[in-house]
Amino acid sequence: IVESPQGRHAIAGKVFIDGTGLGDVAAKSGAPMAREEPFMSVQAFVGNVDEHKYTQWVHDHNEPLDASYRKWMERLVGPFGELHYPWDQWWPEYLGKRMPPAVVRKVREAQEKGELTIVYHRGKGGEMGIVEGIKANIDVAMPRTYITGIDPLNADDVSWAEATSRIALMEFQRFLQKYIPGFEKSVLERVADTVSLRGGRHIEIDPPITVEQIQHGQKNADCIYVSGHGNKKDFEVPFRALVPKNVDNLLVVGKATAGGVALRQAHGVMIQ
Repeated sequence: IVESPQGRHAIAGKVFIDGTGLGDVAAKSGAPMAREEPFMSVQAFVGNVDEHKYTQWVHDHNEPLDASYRKWMERLVGPFGELHYPWDQWWPEYLGKRMPPAVVRKVREAQEKGELTIVYHRGKGGEMGIVEGIKANIDVAMPRTYITGIDPLNADDVSWAEATSRIALMEFQRFLQKYIPGFEKSVLERVADTVSLRGGRHIEIDPPITVEQIQHGQKNADCIYVSGHGNKKDFEVPFRALVPKNVDNLLVVGKATAGGVALRQAHGVMIQ
């Protein structure tokens, strides 16, 4: 049963495919569901970048950061040893690995002047930052926000994630334009239409599909395709990963399959 501008309608079919991303049809139909971290982000594209000028400047100012930068970062995000995944990886790598040292020095200068926000918080667990680097390539930079601790089923939380991401990305582009050589004439060409979710909610099956099975390459008699993305061995994705419990004539595809975020890769979704 669906609602449209023309009213309520009933759609009949032998089999329905739930491609909603969060398993909305399966959940509404009474299938058992599991929750997981959604790992949200909003992508942006900054154009009119002089990539040659930028890369040369980065190369010419590549001196390692001194110890004061770690102390500065830990004042903002907390002690590195107490951070949770993935921030225990992102924030330490921000200091010279994800962001070139030359850029980090300018980031600190802008942040201490109140011109750039490094991390945003929502409630007790929500956290957002632009932590994966500038990603300049062929005169276009591709920064994006990274967000955790947000409930993908809560409209207020998702709205905060999207709106605050747009604010952060606009602020970041202004920072690049003012502080980073090669970005003087840059423009924010596009921000993603919506916030993206890598995970969030998926169907439960018995026995469950675990990350260990996927990474180590389990074989399955009901295999529908083989996934090797980021795995130690090829994993035979089983048909049962698409079949929710307690619901007839419904299949679930995408990251809401029983594999959840571990089976979210685009090529696998197309094969499903």
